[in-house]
Amino acid sequence: MSAFSWENTAEKYSIDTTKKPLPEFYDFYDPSKDFINVYEPSEDTFLLIDSLELELDNINIKSYFNNKDKINTIEIGCGNGLVSCCFLSKLNQILNKDKINININHYCIDINKDALNLTKKLLNNYNINKNIFFIESDLFDSLDTNIIFDIIIFNPPYVTTDDNEYKRALKEKDIYASWAGGKKGSETINKFVEKLNGRINNTSIVFLLLSKENDYNLIINNLMNKYNFKFDLLMKKQFKNEKLAVFKFYK
Repeated sequence: MSAFSWENTAEKYSIDTTKKPLPEFYDFYDPSKDFINVYEPSEDTFLLIDSLELELDNINIKSYFNNKDKINTIEIGCGNGLVSCCFLSKLNQILNKDKINININHYCIDINKDALNLTKKLLNNYNINKNIFFIESDLFDSLDTNIIFDIIIFNPPYVTTDDNEYKRALKEKDIYASWAGGKKGSETINKFVEKLNGRINNTSIVFLLLSKENDYNLIINNLMNKYNFKFDLLMKKQFKNEKLAVFKFYK
């Protein structure tokens, strides 16, 4: 088992997020009503978006995916939809610029119906609505078992909560489910690691946000040992009392 050092591992990208404007898609929201039962875009959201966009710029998409004509991508816990919107916009921009003919099937998954509805409205508003699937699901549970994903994006509920709050979030399937992570904030993340089995191939990429409060070394080692993943630390930031990092897992 290898020990990952949160403090001493260098991040692949470093940008001054305080000077970075909000994504253009943020203008869509009406804060007075959209975030009553849906997680509002916050520091973790923007950290994940920045990491995705920077890494997509550095991946040779055509070569990496072996000249595939179709790839399946998924955001688990799509929430307000901003991550999927920015990700798809950036990916399509790259494909169009480089004249790469790859069709994208993108899945937006959430257990919160209000989150799915808001995500759908956001993507439709910007005409990002081709081959998009909106599915109410706890992780991969409601998906066809034959679907393999080339890119998986997950900003999990990573906040440490007591067992009662965690169970309540899973039962009510409301905004609490966007942050309530149970013991060390790792309960849902650990389930995700187990359920990756059968959902990835040899070129799949997993983008995963973690908090320093999580069992991050256990999570990283499980992903490495179970699926033969390597990983890069893309970006890490401290926001008030939270230390967050975005990892890319790949083979």
